[in-house]
Amino acid sequence: MVKQQSKRILLVGEPMALLTANRPGELASVEDFSISVAGAEYNVAIGLARLGHEPVYTTRLGRDPFGKRIFAGLVENRIATERILWDETRQTGMMLKGRAAAEGDDPDIFYFRKNSAASALTKEQVEEWSLKEYAALHLTGIFPALNEGTRGAVLALAKKARQAGCLVSFDPNLRPSLWESEEQMKHTLQEIASLADVVLPGLQEGRILTGKDTPEEIAGVYHAMGVRAVVIKTGAEGAFYSICRIGLDSQNGRNGRCFIEQAQTGYVSGFQAERVVDTVGAGDGFAVGVLSGLLEELPGKEKRLFEWFPEGGKEAEAALRKAVQRGNAIGCLQVMHRGDNEGLPTREALADFFSKHRESSSSDRGSSVRAEEESFREERTEKEADEENVEETTETEVLEKRLRQLRIVPVIQLERPEQGVPLTRALAAGGLPVAEITFRTAAAEEAIRTIHKEVPEVLILAGTVLDVETAKRAIEAGASAIVSPGTNPEVVAWCLERQIPVLPGCATPTEIEACRRMGLHIVKFFPAEAAGGVKMLRSLAGPYRDMSFMPTGGISPENLGDYLALPHVVACGGSYMVPGELLKREDYGEIQRLVEETVRGLG
Repeated sequence: MVKQQSKRILLVGEPMALLTANRPGELASVEDFSISVAGAEYNVAIGLARLGHEPVYTTRLGRDPFGKRIFAGLVENRIATERILWDETRQTGMMLKGRAAAEGDDPDIFYFRKNSAASALTKEQVEEWSLKEYAALHLTGIFPALNEGTRGAVLALAKKARQAGCLVSFDPNLRPSLWESEEQMKHTLQEIASLADVVLPGLQEGRILTGKDTPEEIAGVYHAMGVRAVVIKTGAEGAFYSICRIGLDSQNGRNGRCFIEQAQTGYVSGFQAERVVDTVGAGDGFAVGVLSGLLEELPGKEKRLFEWFPEGGKEAEAALRKAVQRGNAIGCLQVMHRGDNEGLPTREALADFFSKHRESSSSDRGSSVRAEEESFREERTEKEADEENVEETTETEVLEKRLRQLRIVPVIQLERPEQGVPLTRALAAGGLPVAEITFRTAAAEEAIRTIHKEVPEVLILAGTVLDVETAKRAIEAGASAIVSPGTNPEVVAWCLERQIPVLPGCATPTEIEACRRMGLHIVKFFPAEAAGGVKMLRSLAGPYRDMSFMPTGGISPENLGDYLALPHVVACGGSYMVPGELLKREDYGEIQRLVEETVRGLG
């Protein structure tokens, strides 16, 4: 068996604050609610994270309590937030959800999302993004229903994903009340579907969107549009799938596509739920199963899973059928739990579910369930064996990965604590949600504390930390890592004992040797230009291949590219995009412009 490999998956949507009634009754009369987070794409992201993948969420959040709660929920559920945008004027959307009088009944739902922060996402805000790092893009039909801007953003991302070779999955998830007309809904969702590799409609949704009646007819419409795989949910009965090879033919097919081989089709039976508690989120759970199953089944293939279609298509059909079975299982687990995502399983819980249902299944179904169960069991055994020899991902490794994504860290010296929040908001709005706040002034500690509270999306590094006492104050205030101009063994030891990332300054092989002996693999190269710059770093990379560096000191627009071209450089620290004069004048708009210019320069 090939070990499950974590994949980065981009999702776009509107997560909302969810107030759920704690007792049955009309929403207008209920007085007791519980608060959580809702949203189809948010549910899928949670499910993917629980199965060990790396979901990345993109949306706009209002700078309000609901927005901060949602952001905290994303972080808590290990959903990457680097694509989150913040809105200083619009509010985060919310919804009310009733409690059905009888288990299994659909609850009443009411939305407060008109003119929300998320509804302000547009094509212009995403068109410069590169999606090459993602294995897949998952979309639903909910977000494009909000307005013309969100429709443009979704279509732009779908087109960019195809260009980048990502797998594109699309769940129509119809919300007719959000659309101006049924005709607009049909036209838009079919346009998005034509850009997808996998489309996941419910049976009734498929009938509305295509005008056809049977699953086979509905799938045929999507294949003719260029969709390689269609999976149609048929409720408790299970799901129908159809997969075909799509070839390029300038004479036939939309956008020069046509299917050139007969579709492979089949039905996959559903699992019997012990009891149906809440149907909300079942479709999202199904999408989690299908998408994760496809991405895991053929980890060695190219990201566009259906471009490599083998002779006869049997391998691809087997992969899809297995993924659909997983979708059925996760959908069944979800309906047995109250709440939108509480039933989404971990890999261990999913393995237990398959084990429980193996014996009660028919012979054909039982062998399929057994194969899935054994796959999870073997993976678990390998994981347990690996844990004896491989340490878990450390906070320093997480930091290094984040720095490699950001590529540059603004180094900030604040004169007054109140400058911290508007400055870091300008950095984040410009595309750099990170700052090294230096302890060169007395304003640093309080600034870090307020930034941590008010601008939680910003990664805070505490700079110019010269002693343990300063390190303690920085971490207690909310800093995520300690950065020093030199190598202080006491500071390094204090951080390592508490598993706090620390980047001590090094400029010579002797200092690097000392850091290696203490167990560090990433350091600050300071002062970069004065210590020899790019040539010195290139020389150091030879003997110290296991070390990574964050050069700081003398970094400018002219030499930034040269530093970042070195593979052992994780990011550069620099202050040129935050000139002291602009900070003194509190010209945060111009600072944001300079940051945007810097980010564009990074590509």
